[in-house]
Amino acid sequence: MANIQYTIKLPNDTLVTKELIDNGDGTHSERVALAPGSAEVGVGGDYTTPTHSAVTVTSTTTQALAANANRKYALLINDSDTVIYIKLGAAAVANEGIRLNANGGSYEMSDLHGNLYAGAINAIHGSTGNKTLLVTEGV
Repeated sequence: MANIQYTIKLPNDTLVTKELIDNGDGTHSERVALAPGSAEVGVGGDYTTPTHSAVTVTSTTTQALAANANRKYALLINDSDTVIYIKLGAAAVANEGIRLNANGGSYEMSDLHGNLYAGAINAIHGSTGNKTLLVTEGV
């Protein structure tokens, strides 16, 4: 698949360029940047207090983030050698929900992306041992 690039106009007239990149190994990456000439915008949303944590994920469902009505942003990054699955508002189950690929797979939530979720987020992996999920939450 060839790389795909498109531009999105936000409600405040800011232009954001998104590019889907073929990594050449069957996986894809996404790059997001302000289009040339656009005013600066907070890509993650308007939050003032970020909290960073490292959550130990096992082969049983583990809470990665507690429900938080004040959440404005969340970023979850798989910092392990094994796929991690996250589930919004329910117990995590291997091979279900949102897949975070090993070695840096991530999921970002914000109003700007249109996918902000304020409920509990749970995680699991289908291997053995403990794995690490890096979590940033902005309020």
